[in-house]
Amino acid sequence: MLASAIVFLFFFFLLSFLLA
Repeated sequence: MLASAIVFLFFFFLLSFLLA
């Protein structure tokens, strides 16, 4: 579903931001 993809991308972006 599109909503799941958006949530996954947002989570990945947040995780990469925290690890940077």
